[in-house]
Amino acid sequence: PAKLTGFLDAASKTVKLDDELTLPRMLEIADSVKGLTAKELKGITVPVEAYPADRNRVQFKQPDARNFFEAVRSDVDVRPTAGPSSAPKVANEKVRVQVLNGTTETGKAVQVADELAEQGFAVTQVGNAPATAVTAIRYARKDAANGPAYADAVAARLSKDKRTPVAGKVTPVNPKPYATKAAQPPDGPVIQLVIGADWPGVRVVSAIPGSLKDKVVDSTTNPCL
Repeated sequence: PAKLTGFLDAASKTVKLDDELTLPRMLEIADSVKGLTAKELKGITVPVEAYPADRNRVQFKQPDARNFFEAVRSDVDVRPTAGPSSAPKVANEKVRVQVLNGTTETGKAVQVADELAEQGFAVTQVGNAPATAVTAIRYARKDAANGPAYADAVAARLSKDKRTPVAGKVTPVNPKPYATKAAQPPDGPVIQLVIGADWPGVRVVSAIPGSLKDKVVDSTTNPCL
């Protein structure tokens, strides 16, 4: 909308912004929250402590503040909602993954395999795949019963919007064994991760610092939200 564009343009000229926080990006963020209601809002105070040089001022308390901002970057919920799930989640350690590089970047499959292995996945092979623009998480058609649940575990660890796993695998090119860190290889279906040109990256594992868990406010604890 023209009014929002004008407002953001004027506001951006009064403060110093990160180079990547452009006007189009701000419009994208604004559009993504246009349906947000008060009940969905949660607030949390960044950890601070007294500033030694002037006790009337405060400064970020480290490492809590650093961990907090890392959690925000990693899209970690400040207070996960407990509740029944329609299907049990599969632990990373139970998932075997074949990582294939469908980009022109040499060594991408190994790089991603290392990142997934660090998060507990049992990477079985790395290799190449036909060039593709879109990253995909695939499972064999014969694994239609439980493949989606295992593939979802991989999808949940990719950054940006969650991708929907698809049935049917591609034929790998020059696949090679990957030395997994799993003490005992799991026996579930092998999930295929095909890296495309739009590769979003592996989501960093992080968590809200324990010192912040009692500082979350929402519409039930603060009527001003």
